[in-house]
Amino acid sequence: MFDDFEAGRLAANGIEIPYVAAGEEEPVLLLHGFLQNKALWVKIAPAFVTRGYRVICSDLRGYGQSSKPFAGADVRSPTNRIGPMNSFKAMLAWCIMRKELGTPRNAVMT
Repeated sequence: MFDDFEAGRLAANGIEIPYVAAGEEEPVLLLHGFLQNKALWVKIAPAFVTRGYRVICSDLRGYGQSSKPFAGADVRSPTNRIGPMNSFKAMLAWCIMRKELGTPRNAVMT
């Protein structure tokens, strides 16, 4: 599906996340949305590679070819640790710190 992309799997805490990657230089991480998988980017990712970026596409946990654990604790545990405002706080922190960090310069949500 992703011609000329290397394929691999990352494993942590019993969860495996597959990815494909290609290119050099500045990385671009393409993440899919709800009810999708990394195949969403099959026609778009090569365009970034031809422009000199290193493109990484992965399936999010529970989607595509990633591990799909079935246990209520898998959902409750992270939620209890991070709290309901985590997404907002993360975006706010990113907006404040992005200039100082130098990268990433942009984020796109689909």
